[in-house]
Amino acid sequence: MEVGTSLGTKALESRQQRIQKREGRGPDGTERDGTGRSLQAAWGGESGSCPSRAGARPARGAVPGLPLAAAAPRSAPHSPAAGDPYRRAGGARGCVAGRCSCCGVAPRVTAGVSGRTYPHRTLLDSEGKYWLDWSQRGSQIAFRLQVRTAGYVGFGFSPTGAMASADIVVGGVAHGRPYLQDYFTNANRELKKDTQQDYHLEYAMENSTHTIIEFTRELHTCDINDKSITDSTVRVIWAYHHEDAGEAGPKYHDSNRGTKSLRLLNPEKTSVLSTALQYFDLVNQDVPIPNKDTTYWCQMFKIPVFQEKHHVIKVCDSFIG
Repeated sequence: MEVGTSLGTKALESRQQRIQKREGRGPDGTERDGTGRSLQAAWGGESGSCPSRAGARPARGAVPGLPLAAAAPRSAPHSPAAGDPYRRAGGARGCVAGRCSCCGVAPRVTAGVSGRTYPHRTLLDSEGKYWLDWSQRGSQIAFRLQVRTAGYVGFGFSPTGAMASADIVVGGVAHGRPYLQDYFTNANRELKKDTQQDYHLEYAMENSTHTIIEFTRELHTCDINDKSITDSTVRVIWAYHHEDAGEAGPKYHDSNRGTKSLRLLNPEKTSVLSTALQYFDLVNQDVPIPNKDTTYWCQMFKIPVFQEKHHVIKVCDSFIG
């Protein structure tokens, strides 16, 4: 019985090998070119990249309707390159640091598309197009940018929230290839590529509507062109463009940019208040803002009259202008 089973298995394997050879596939199911060389190896090389399989389930935490399009493990910074043999309209594929969601390897249960955990999340713009996730990992910090664009995505740190003297990283997926470059600006807001590349690409993907990139950096890079990330409030800057960055660098982002103050290493915990709580607004009317860095404006308000004792449990400040 064991001999018959063994012979039957060998006959089945031989039949499958003939079918694979006729269809241009290797014993492992990968596509082969005319010389029998694996097309998977031709595209991915030693980086662990691979084409996706039809119907592959996206990683847990992926945005619905966002198929994987391109990815790269942690390595040296990438530059855009043309001629990707697997770039197809509507096609998708992706790998995460040598572990491929497209190859059926189940990712860990996490919030990130790549299978990495990002406990902190905030919206950077007012239109819901630019989301930032982050997580501290010892002496490093990891970021995940999810932006509604098929072009480049920019992110950085600035002492004032402006472009001058800023530490910037630009990434995306061009022609099916992920890229990530470390930049900085001088006092005249001139963008220059940093000779010391301190941002490391972990994952990247793109489809017709969104780009997602994940990367890490040290909290203190010992690079004079980088900003150290501490427990204090930092001003992050962000930008994006509908076109990818070229050899000459990223194009001007126009109005697709902004800034936000965050405490990355000690973020404020969000508390959800009941909608039944009473509140009132204290609004300054038509306040002229002079052209200087700091202005103090004082005004007295009369609060509403309550018939019983109340406690003020939260005060929120906002700027509209």
